[in-house]
Parts: sequence; structure tokens; C-alpha cells
Amino acid sequence: MEVRLQHSRQYKGSLAWDWERMIRKNAELEDFVDFLEMELDEKTKEIKLLKSDRRCLRKEVKLLAEERYDLKQIISDHESAKVTLNNLAQRNKSLEKELTKSRNEAIDYQRKFQESSDSLQASEDLSRKLYGEISDSVRAVSIAGKKVAVAEAGLYDLERLLQSSSKMEDVSCFKKPEGKISVTTGGKHLAYPEISIEKLNKTVGMWTDKTVQIFSREAKGAVYSLIACNGKLLVAFNQKIQLNKIGRDSLYYVEPLIESIMGGLEGLINILDSDNGFASLEMQLHPDQAVIRMIQASKVSTSSVKSTKGVHGLPKYESCRSGNISVKLLEAATQRLTSLCSVLNDMEPICVLNHVFVLREYMRDCFLANFRKRLLMVLRIENCLQCPSVVESLIRRHIRIIHLAEQHISMDLTEDIRDILLSEIFLGPVSSLQQNVNIADQNSGSALEIFCNWYIENIVKDTIGADVYFAPFHNCFNFQEL
Repeated sequence: MEVRLQHSRQYKGSLAWDWERMIRKNAELEDFVDFLEMELDEKTKEIKLLKSDRRCLRKEVKLLAEERYDLKQIISDHESAKVTLNNLAQRNKSLEKELTKSRNEAIDYQRKFQESSDSLQASEDLSRKLYGEISDSVRAVSIAGKKVAVAEAGLYDLERLLQSSSKMEDVSCFKKPEGKISVTTGGKHLAYPEISIEKLNKTVGMWTDKTVQIFSREAKGAVYSLIACNGKLLVAFNQKIQLNKIGRDSLYYVEPLIESIMGGLEGLINILDSDNGFASLEMQLHPDQAVIRMIQASKVSTSSVKSTKGVHGLPKYESCRSGNISVKLLEAATQRLTSLCSVLNDMEPICVLNHVFVLREYMRDCFLANFRKRLLMVLRIENCLQCPSVVESLIRRHIRIIHLAEQHISMDLTEDIRDILLSEIFLGPVSSLQQNVNIADQNSGSALEIFCNWYIENIVKDTIGADVYFAPFHNCFNFQEL
């Protein structure tokens, strides 16, 4: 027994015992680790569930926030709808008042229209009556003329018969105040009824104003054509009864009407060519575009900068965004110009009696005369000559406006513009510039006269007063000191 206890004590104090104890502890630790891993897995699952719950809660919170925002929007919309409904109610009341007022005005207009229609019917009846009277008068005049011609033929035969028989009798012909022609031959008295000329002229004089109104309506194309109106007037009236005055009145109406139309066309062109027209677009430039223009201009040579064609690639002049109203006004003016040109181009010639008015030719003369006037106007500014580049840009702008209108008319104005430009400069040979040539024989234009007069006043006279003379030997100008 003691040997066993001693042996067991020796075993417990040995390394095997320690190793066995370590194995047991390791086993216990492994079991504990497994237990902890199981609990960790459970906790991990719980954490995942909590995270998913948190995400769900966040989504719910977000949905609640959105619902809250929607509720606020609905409340604000409801309040704005209330305000709008109140405004609509007030506007509805005002519209009801205006509707009642307009109904009353419509009733008044209807009553006035009925009265005007009655007066118009009465005037039409009166005009038909007057036209019938004039027709009867003209018919009576023609019948009386025929009877007078027959009576004159009979009287001529009777006089010839009396002369041949040498039995001369007293023959007298006189006109009574009642408007009858009486012939007395051998105790016989013949009376021919005739309409009074004063009465006929008085009746036609009443119709003079109405014929002028007819021509006014016909020139505007309201009722009939002018040719039909002229035909009716020629049939209705004798050529000896105030027809010349009617023709003059019609011509005096048509000519100022065409001149006023051409004046409106010239006004539209001048509006587009003014400082408030296309020039306002050229003067507006964005700051960034100005910087780009300066940078590019500094990189190119001086000759290319001075070129009339400009530098390739530079930004164009554009209107500011704040100038949309002016741009819209320009578009409206351009639309009016093109539509007016189209209407005038499509109109047929206006025929008044033996006069024919062709509006296309009037339009051509208007374009060319306005271009000549503009050309002479831009050459000088106050007391100085305009810069050549500015003159060129102004003339090009005006020509572009003419080409814009030219697209809507069936005519080519390029050659006419070229003729004007050539006629306004010197066209004679160089030899005609000598002093021995008569001034009346020289071919010079108004543009050249403007340049020469300014040059003489500001250059030649100043150099003469300053004692500047030309030295042919040195081929230069010298200054003579006093």
C-alpha cells in the first residue's frame, strides 16, 4: 500500500502527469472555446438581425420624413389653393360685372346697328332713286339730242329749199328759258322738248362726291375692281359732264396713297439701319468674347488686323441676353419689311382711267433712292470725314438689309446698287483732272464732291497758309520758315 502511494506520488510529480494535466486543460479549453464560438455565432446572428432591424427602421424613418414633407406640401398647396380660389372668386365677381356691362353694351351696339342698317337701307333706296333719275336724265338727253339733230337736218333742208326757190323767208331759232328749242318757218312753229342743262349738271354735281368715294373704295380693293368702276362711270356719264374732274380726283387719291406706302417701306429700312436696329447688336459684346478677341488680335500680324475681311476665327458680335426685347423688336421689324415687300411684289398694276401704277417699280425706286441718300449721309460726321472702315461697314449693313428684302421680291437690285456706287465717284479719264479742262465736262459724283470739298477746305488751304510746298528735286514736301 505504501509502495503504491509512493509510486503515485512519484507519478504525480513526473512530467507525464504534468502533460496529462495539460491535455485535460487543453480539452477543457477547447470545449470552452467551442462554447464561446457557439455563443459568438448566436450573438453575431443577433447583431445581424439588429442591423437589419436598424435598416428597416431607417427606411421607415425616411418614409415618415417623406410623408411629413408631402403632408407639408399638401398643406401648403391647400393653402395656396384657398388663396387661388379666393382670387378666382373675386375675379369671377369682376368678370360677372364686366359680362353684365358687355351685355348692356352689346344691346346698345345691336340697337345702333339696327338703326345704322335702317339708315343704310334708306340711303341705298335714295341712291337707287338718284341713279334711276340720272339714267332717265341721260336717256332723255340722248333722245333730245337725236331729235335736235333731226330738227337741224330738217331746218337745213328747209333753208336750202328756200334758197333754191329764191323765196327767202325769215327764219329764227331761239332758246327759251324753259329749255325748249323753237323753230319758226313761214308761220309754222315746231317745239322739241329738251332736258335743262343746268338741272342735269346739278344732278351730276350731287354725284361727284359719291364717285370720289367709289374710287377710294376701289383703290383699297373693297368692292369692285378699278377697271369695272371706270367702265361703269364711262357708261353712266357723258364725257362732257365733269368726267375730267372725277379722273383728277381719283389720280390725286392714288398717287399720295402709293407715296405713303413707299414712305412706310423707307421708314422700316431706316429703322433696321439705325443705331437702335442692327447697329445695337453690333455694339453688344460679352466680356469673355472681348478677352478672346484681344488675345487673338495680339497674336496675329498687323497687316491681317487691318484687313477688311477681319481675323479668321474671332468671335462674332452677339446681343446680350438682357437685350431679348430689342432682338424681338428687330425680328418684328424684319418680319414687317419682308411681308410688305412680298405683298407689294404680288400686287397687280393699278389702272385708273388711262394711268397705270406699277408698285414694283415704285418699290425699286424707293430702295435705290434711299440707298443713294444713305451713301451720301455716312460720308461725313459733323465737320470731319468718316473713317473708311466705318463707311464700308455702314454701307455693307445697308446692302445686307436690301438683300434681305430682295429675297422676297422678284427683282435683282445688285446691278442698280453697283451703278449708284459707280455714278457717285469719278468716272472720267485721268487727263480730265487737269486745270485746262472745263468743270462742266468732267464726270463726277456727289460722293467725290464731298471728299474733294473737305480735302480742299481742311488740307489744301491749311498747307498753303502754313507755307508748305512740294520740292520736286527731293520728291517730298518742305516747310518754308518765315
